[in-house]
Amino acid sequence: MKVVFFQRKPRPNKNFSLEILFDQIRSHLPKDIQPVTEIATYYSNGFFKRLYIALEVIFKQGDVNHVTGDINFATFFLKKKKTVLTILDVGLMNHPNPFFRKILQIFWVQIPVKRAGYVTTISVATKTELLKFVNVDEQKVQVLYIPVADLMEYKPKVFDEKKPTI
Repeated sequence: MKVVFFQRKPRPNKNFSLEILFDQIRSHLPKDIQPVTEIATYYSNGFFKRLYIALEVIFKQGDVNHVTGDINFATFFLKKKKTVLTILDVGLMNHPNPFFRKILQIFWVQIPVKRAGYVTTISVATKTELLKFVNVDEQKVQVLYIPVADLMEYKPKVFDEKKPTI
């Protein structure tokens, strides 16, 4: 089975935990699953570049299509029953401008969630927040907790009882 992971184009000199997370997930998939990573040609900037990203995925679909965040609008032209959308957070709904916030709600949350066959979030808090902005059966949205990356190492540290920090 071919599973295509659609990811944003990484920006230079930024921390990309999203990409690290899905690299980790792909490395642990069963052998009968063929993971393919498709990185958007453009950064998610401007109407026409976003439209291009949404259109380019049409020709790259697999048996399962997984839109892995930040380019939620890529679900617009994917086959609904074969599409999974992972939403990491809905912080964009805190945009200070009410007009842009409504545009974001429609094109990054409402339409993508309705165009996906399955939606996953990384926490109950994200699911709860997401459901405030889209009218969808809450059973469609499943919480899948993220794994700890292999690159993380335990390093023991002396506990400071006077000034504890985590």
